[in-house]
Amino acid sequence: MPYLLLLWGQLCGLLYDLRYQDTLWQEGHRTWRAVKRLKLQDKRSGLPVYVSALFENAKPVLLSVCHDGENTYWSVAWKGDTLEWVSRRLSHAWLRRYMVAIRGPRTWCRGPQPFKEVQIVIPLAQRPQVPEDTLWQWNLPWRDSLILPWIQTLRLPSGCITAMGLHVRYFANGKVSYEKISVYVQRHLQLPFDEESRVVLVSKLPRAYRQRFLSLRKRLPTYAYVVRIQDYYPLSLTEAQAWMYLLRQKQSFPLPSELSSLGNPALVALLPD
Repeated sequence: MPYLLLLWGQLCGLLYDLRYQDTLWQEGHRTWRAVKRLKLQDKRSGLPVYVSALFENAKPVLLSVCHDGENTYWSVAWKGDTLEWVSRRLSHAWLRRYMVAIRGPRTWCRGPQPFKEVQIVIPLAQRPQVPEDTLWQWNLPWRDSLILPWIQTLRLPSGCITAMGLHVRYFANGKVSYEKISVYVQRHLQLPFDEESRVVLVSKLPRAYRQRFLSLRKRLPTYAYVVRIQDYYPLSLTEAQAWMYLLRQKQSFPLPSELSSLGNPALVALLPD
């Protein structure tokens, strides 16, 4: 499978959103100290920008930073106005050092084997975020065979168990590694969301529970969908199901804006090795 370790491109002509960009840069605790040392010009007038002087009245907030040719363009909110600046094109090393990278589905984490961090949900009851979803009923064997016995060994907040979560690593060669397992709880029936209340390393599961999990994932028909790829979160259930289809098929991930519906989700073994 061809891949890039990380796609850094940010095009000024596209929306500053992970649906349209592979990587976004956001300000971190070191950003403005470094920006103050850059030679910046106002995009409209060409006049120099003195960032330190802005802080005397109010702290700027970085809205976006993108590249076009030899320049880097900045959009900044300050005292109710949007300021547009331009500087020489910044290197990836500068960005990595002074800013925070937010990565989309097409990016890869660095390592001996590049991988994506993917989070999957196996619903076990009606989740408040997606009350229209009824396919969770296919997963009752997961609840009865693994989750209900396991949660008796855990300290969980009071509430309704709604789902089982899996944190996996999806490698560039198509392999999948199960890293963590979790339990989702809706703490009160009036809350419009559930939350990941306990996360445990798969390797730290008691042996009997770990063996049960590995056995079930290979042979049990399972309904699941993706709730996170890298730093990107799907915007709808249909989109989450489509990502799961691509993951099961070991297909390349597109930009979210280019993802199309892939029909009804199949009930198959969780993920192939």
